[in-house]
Amino acid sequence: MAFEIWKDSSRVGLLEGYDSIQWLTYSRDSGEFQITITDPAVAALVQKGSTILNTDTMELGSVEYLKPKVDSSGRLTVEARGYNSVTILDRRVVMGTVNISNIEAAMIKLYTDNRRGLSLLPPVSNGYEEKTDSQITWNSVLDAWKKLAELAGIGFGSVFDRHTGQNTLKIYKGVDRSDDRGENYTGVFGDRAGNLTEISFTDDASNYKNVAIVGGAGEGADRVVRIVGSASGDDRRELWVDAKDLQKTYQIATPNGTYDAQGNPEYNYTDATYTAAEYAALLDQRGVEKLLERLNTQSISCSVVDGPMRFGVNYNLEDRVPVVCKDFLGLRLSARVSGVKLVYEDNARQVYPILSDFKPLRS
Repeated sequence: MAFEIWKDSSRVGLLEGYDSIQWLTYSRDSGEFQITITDPAVAALVQKGSTILNTDTMELGSVEYLKPKVDSSGRLTVEARGYNSVTILDRRVVMGTVNISNIEAAMIKLYTDNRRGLSLLPPVSNGYEEKTDSQITWNSVLDAWKKLAELAGIGFGSVFDRHTGQNTLKIYKGVDRSDDRGENYTGVFGDRAGNLTEISFTDDASNYKNVAIVGGAGEGADRVVRIVGSASGDDRRELWVDAKDLQKTYQIATPNGTYDAQGNPEYNYTDATYTAAEYAALLDQRGVEKLLERLNTQSISCSVVDGPMRFGVNYNLEDRVPVVCKDFLGLRLSARVSGVKLVYEDNARQVYPILSDFKPLRS
């Protein structure tokens, strides 16, 4: 449970004597942390811009918010907040329009093509084959990664190597541990297991749609319209999707190897046009994405603790785990571990997994 302070790829000290550290890690988004310190000597080690290594997760975080205060008795409290390395993807914008086919390959290319001097190393390819007909246009690299990770059902993060001082992005998949008869089963989250309390269940179809009518480029009779979905009768729930932002032509940005007076790379911009089939596939994919936002959802609100299921041993981020509430409606669901909150206080660690994407367990 050690925390280290790093600068320029070298360790400059240990972070000890803190009152509390809360460290949140997500599998498809950037993470964050908060440190509370009352010891002035320890507070002096943590400055805005300090790089903190959590040796539990081998993630680096950067302090971006610092609030020291003194109460009426003269007692100092310093609150420091920051984000993990993945947040740095939000500092870069995807230049022009990029059409996506293989999702993992696209994520890597989006970063390498728009890295522009960032120290975070690109991930190594796993050879994942998930595909989509999507485009990314003038968006932050982080938002692009979040969108593509959701489409592919994969996670991403970063890992720091203390020996080389290098920080590297990673793309990964979880393991399905939800089948109690399968070889990957390691236990259950549930009321009788003692790691699930304060349970409420929601089954919500109020926002549900199953057919998307997607309007693309053009006006009036010339507008391109696609229909995604095939439900009929009273079971058909239609959703209008205005996709005029998806045009038949798009802009490609190519670095030309020169730099402006401020040192920014310069690009050549060229226009390209989709074929009719390519444009139809693009609109269809937009319809699919919007329908995914309007699913019939089942979810549990509960307090989850590590208990007999131990993070890093019985489950990890992106794993799908069983959630069984035998004494509460007899619920049998699976859930994705989409995040974890680690709390370090009084020389102990508490783990609070974050569960999402609930689905009925297979019988």
